[in-house]
Amino acid sequence: MIYEIVIAFIGIFFGSLLKNSVPQEIKEGRKYIIFFKDLILLSIVIILIGLNFGYMLFLGIFIGFFLRYVIKNIYVYFGLALSLNYSLLLACLIFVFGINYGALYRLKYEFLYFAPLLLLLFNTGISISNLLIGISIGGIFNALRDY
Repeated sequence: MIYEIVIAFIGIFFGSLLKNSVPQEIKEGRKYIIFFKDLILLSIVIILIGLNFGYMLFLGIFIGFFLRYVIKNIYVYFGLALSLNYSLLLACLIFVFGINYGALYRLKYEFLYFAPLLLLLFNTGISISNLLIGISIGGIFNALRDY
């Protein structure tokens, strides 16, 4: 459980290191990095929908889509998704996204990733966990337009 969290979050630091090491290559390959980042976000959304299909999920997607205008940091939604789904595949996709994100953007407030992980302390029912996963999916899906 804890290693998925560490794997997923450390990718952003590798991306930042990559940006500082080879800035010229990042400038030249920017459009490819953005395309790959969007592809990863879409893969994460598809995996989360496949793992948590239900009617509460769609209500959560609707809420999360509009909540993204208030909470803009994508790592909050990643933390929420990872706190409710202990999937190594999901953690690896977030890791690869973090490499792309860290290579393109300046790090700011990514520590908010750990805030939704406080949900691990509470035992949530299946209906509310599907709603929270839906909020996560809605926020991630809305992020496809922003980056």
